[in-house]
Amino acid sequence: MSGIKKAEVTRSLNGTMRSVEKGLADCMEMATALSSVGRKDFNHRCSESKRIHENIRRRLPDEVVRLLGGETSHWEDLIKRHDDTFDGSERYPEEADAIEKEFSKQKRESDRQLADVKTSVMEIEQKLVNKNWHCDAENAEANALRHKAESILAGLRSNVASARRAQQLRRDGFTALSEADRLAKLAEREYDRLVNLATERQKSVIDGWADILSLKSEIEAHDFKKFGAGLYSDGIRRQIANIEALIEHKDYNDAIKQIPDLKQRLTDINMAICDAQAEWESQKAKAEKALADAKEEIEKMNADDMKTYSGVSGEEVDSAFCKLKDAQDMIWTEQFVKATQVVANAIDRLREINDKTHDNRALYEKRWDLAQSIMQALYDSNYDSPSYYQEREQDALSNFCIVAAAPGGVGNVRMNVALDGKVSFEVENIPEGREKLCVDAIRSMQDKLTDNGVSFNVTDWGRAEGHKDDDGGMKVVVKTQNVVRTIQRQG
Repeated sequence: MSGIKKAEVTRSLNGTMRSVEKGLADCMEMATALSSVGRKDFNHRCSESKRIHENIRRRLPDEVVRLLGGETSHWEDLIKRHDDTFDGSERYPEEADAIEKEFSKQKRESDRQLADVKTSVMEIEQKLVNKNWHCDAENAEANALRHKAESILAGLRSNVASARRAQQLRRDGFTALSEADRLAKLAEREYDRLVNLATERQKSVIDGWADILSLKSEIEAHDFKKFGAGLYSDGIRRQIANIEALIEHKDYNDAIKQIPDLKQRLTDINMAICDAQAEWESQKAKAEKALADAKEEIEKMNADDMKTYSGVSGEEVDSAFCKLKDAQDMIWTEQFVKATQVVANAIDRLREINDKTHDNRALYEKRWDLAQSIMQALYDSNYDSPSYYQEREQDALSNFCIVAAAPGGVGNVRMNVALDGKVSFEVENIPEGREKLCVDAIRSMQDKLTDNGVSFNVTDWGRAEGHKDDDGGMKVVVKTQNVVRTIQRQG
């Protein structure tokens, strides 16, 4: 008989369909897992920030405004910056939601396209009901459907990165809301300072002294030693004490002369300290949030699988995970910018390794199916029960080796199955002049494998080149004196 067998068409096609369906499910699972990272913290931050935004005080008492004149500009600026930051933060979850909706839409479209492919598969199967051999036309249709199904999966896989983009957008939104909350807190403190300043001005016998005391109190409420080193110096504090002593001694004229310049200097110092502390808090929040999200994400990664299937050494996998611990140490030592970058680099590398792990594990499982078919075909061809082992012990990605002894020890088979499904094999112990035994053994195994839906072409007959016939439509290329074969799994 000649031509493609029915079993070859149906088994390889159905195998591809199962692989694609699992791949689509894995993509959706990965996207869902990424979407959940940091979401609980983000939702809590949204609720808390909304409460803060709605309760911020936006109007000073008229008497305070009268006593302070135009000196409320800093408070007004804090309110505006808070509003702008809070309003701007809304775009982050909106963009993240839009990305995830688009991904879900693409998943539904992929499912629809795959359903169409399944319908076509059923039509092919119907055509094969009364056929066994000569299924070349159906095989061509099946090949086209396989390519289409694999293209559907490749398209969705390429969009999994959008789920990571959505995660980053929510993290950016969290940071923006944290900044809005910080500005609201500063605005509320400035509100209280202005109210207290107005009260003290009413009591003060010297214009400007209440302002000095208010600024002094505001500066010392911050960690001025940390954020104002060299600014709020001993000299500045002595100057405040000197003016206070002049007032106590009713030496008002000398006190009044010093107040305007000191007030300006304290105003500048206060702003510089506030800005430095704000930058520190912002960098700290970014680093801590990046690390928290990364820790949550890696909880969904299987380090053992990554070491087994990624093709990356166990040491490098451990090192990538340890980078997050390094980042934690950097946060403790207040190296926030460096920590944020270390987290970004580490999670990118871990994602890369994890993606490769998923890909290689799928290939490993597919190869195992192929190896089982080969071993069954050898057994059905009257070889002894095949034995198998990994070419490199403890390396799941190395060649899968199969050894089967032929009856009488003539024509023993040794095979190497690569991760990509390519198989090389040698037929051993064929005496000179009896090469036809090799051809018969290969023909027998070809038939058995075809029954299991696996097809192959022999590309190198070695010494048996002159002893084979053309039945079966095999492509033959003589390359060496060794009997080395290459099988490409078709599904």
